[in-house]
Amino acid sequence: MTSTLAELSTAQLAALASAAQRGSLEPPVDLGLGPYCPAPLQQALGKELEQAAAVGIRGSSLAFLLNTLVRDRALREARTPLVDLVWTGPDIPGNPSRDTRIVVHEMFRKAKRSVLVSTYALYDGRTLFDPLHETWQAHPDLMVKLFVDIKHGEMGAPPADTLAKFRHDFKAFHWPWARLPEVYYDPRSLSTDPAVKSCLHAKCVIVDDREVFLTSANLTEAAQQRNIEAGIVVNSEALAARVRDHFMAMVSAKLVLLLFEAAWLSP
Repeated sequence: MTSTLAELSTAQLAALASAAQRGSLEPPVDLGLGPYCPAPLQQALGKELEQAAAVGIRGSSLAFLLNTLVRDRALREARTPLVDLVWTGPDIPGNPSRDTRIVVHEMFRKAKRSVLVSTYALYDGRTLFDPLHETWQAHPDLMVKLFVDIKHGEMGAPPADTLAKFRHDFKAFHWPWARLPEVYYDPRSLSTDPAVKSCLHAKCVIVDDREVFLTSANLTEAAQQRNIEAGIVVNSEALAARVRDHFMAMVSAKLVLLLFEAAWLSP
């Protein structure tokens, strides 16, 4: 009997349970399943319900069984992280995935407590961060942390000059607003020693310690709108905590350093 019921949605199972409680699923039921079951499954489900009735599973007993399946389904759905596929690239007819830029902006707009962003490349950040800035104005207690890669400047330029240029460009082109987020970088990216030099290549967004976007896409117009990029959004407090805690552990261990403190800039 459960083979056909497994094909039904939780809402359809709940509707069947209500119908059984009302006595609407008494044999013969093959003609009365239209409101509760897709047409291709109605004949098979009707036979299974009649078999159940033949052994005494009908009425309130059937409703109890169906409601048990509904509760079990709900518990499984609650424990299973909700995962959504996200793409950048040419539109494909019938493709159910979501667009990278839209997803990032949606996440920024719904934030209430915290936002953590990590990116390797940053281009035209003002456009990309504008929804986050608006959200921050609406929720002044929001904590915003950015982890960025800083590429070494011209050959021979000291790290201090490279950092100074990044600070200027960040405030001029990426975050021109008065209130600054916390910004961190990996100091190894400024090393000229090939054995030491590395980059901060992780790309992710975490909102309210619940929703996590892991993606190949940087915070650039090309990556957000034109390149072929793939990622997933996962609604999971456990995963969000693991990713957040890893970043903050790097902060505590001084593996990444603070470039900007969260602060208001003087006029």
